[in-house]
Amino acid sequence: MPDPENLPASIGRYEVKRLLGGGAMGNVWLAEDPRIKRKVAVKTMRMDNLRNDADRLECLARFQREAEVSGLLNHPSIVTIYDVGESELGPFLAMEYVPGKPLDELIKTKQDMKIHEKLRIAAGVAEALDHA
Repeated sequence: MPDPENLPASIGRYEVKRLLGGGAMGNVWLAEDPRIKRKVAVKTMRMDNLRNDADRLECLARFQREAEVSGLLNHPSIVTIYDVGESELGPFLAMEYVPGKPLDELIKTKQDMKIHEKLRIAAGVAEALDHA
């Protein structure tokens, strides 16, 4: 994961505010679209860990398919894709920013969550998966 002190200033046209999270495949950044002053989540894919050009092409094709499929989905429980592009960090997806905690963190920190809350979350996830 990148050093918080060395954040990129921008990804494409999006002005980076902070790192939201990351993993082996890439990072997700909180950014702002300067054209319309909207907060967005920008997902970047790490390309430096790929072994050869064939791996790079396969990875780019999977990323493009993710963008295309995600762009077709329209559901309240699925984030909206706004943009896809290339940047100095590699390919990126700009999508709806939804503030809050990740589901796994919510589950870990709210051990006393009521059953109706758990069922509401599970139903929302199931509806989104069914739509997809």
